[in-house]
Amino acid sequence: MAPERIREVLERVKIGDDLSDGQRARVENLIREFADVFTLSLKEVRLVDFVEHKLGLPEGTTGPRMANQKPLTEPQREWLYKALDEMESCGGSQLLQRNGSRPLRWLRRIRARRA
Repeated sequence: MAPERIREVLERVKIGDDLSDGQRARVENLIREFADVFTLSLKEVRLVDFVEHKLGLPEGTTGPRMANQKPLTEPQREWLYKALDEMESCGGSQLLQRNGSRPLRWLRRIRARRA
């Protein structure tokens, strides 16, 4: 693995201040060893079709169909829109839509609010 990439991964991973020097060194060594599992941008994320998450809910369990959410603060909105723009630039919204049979209504609503 390229030393520049390892350095970039180490710079981006936040390690808490509550570790001893020895613990911090061990964490940094683990990050160096497994730097290839980190992505530095969404463009590096690859779609896989062999993973399926199951919640393990009992048969017949029902829940709310809609989640009520507080309005976003301006910093939250800026972060979300930037993340969505990045996702769309890499084809991420198409990947999300491909997993369900219907287009993502929430994504359309967010786009409409931005206009």
